[in-house]
Amino acid sequence: MRDLLLGLTRYEQFLDRPEKISTNILANRLKRLESLGFVERRQYSDHANRFEYLVTTQGERLRPLVQSILDWGLENIDGAETRLWPDSESQKKTTRKKATSRQRKR
Repeated sequence: MRDLLLGLTRYEQFLDRPEKISTNILANRLKRLESLGFVERRQYSDHANRFEYLVTTQGERLRPLVQSILDWGLENIDGAETRLWPDSESQKKTTRKKATSRQRKR
């Protein structure tokens, strides 16, 4: 859901993420998200039946929850920088500095 909320829409984009999710797990998760009404699958090419996955209104309602998890990561995991709602550059730099400061204290 995180990657969908970050704007990724295509199967290949999800596979290219650093987590390196396997194709069968990705396919199952996308089907599950679709069955729950969080994403809509839409064909974007007749060639090879290519589809994109778009966040629905119901899926958008998960944004605050996913952002809370990402915020926790920003505060507790060194090097985490992902945000769903980008803040100003100064706020981003402050967040990165906090993570670096925590690392030095350890």
